[in-house]
Amino acid sequence: MTWKLAKTPAFVTAAMFIISTSAVAGEMLCTKADEKGCTMAKGADGKEMAVMGAGMKMGDKMDCMSKDGKMECTKEMMKK
Repeated sequence: MTWKLAKTPAFVTAAMFIISTSAVAGEMLCTKADEKGCTMAKGADGKEMAVMGAGMKMGDKMDCMSKDGKMECTKEMMKK
């Protein structure tokens, strides 16, 4: 009986943990690039971190997400 009552809160807690770890970054600004693309970016908090952003150059705004322990970025599309 106790397990039936605790199942829903346990599921909600597990789901929140998974969602919070998958959406780490967000909008970032490329601060360093090489011939392959962006290598360093600055987030809204002002901290710089290593990223992978193919085909991007310094000053580009990017949408970034953490995948397999690496920050992967795509060029931010214009918002309407």
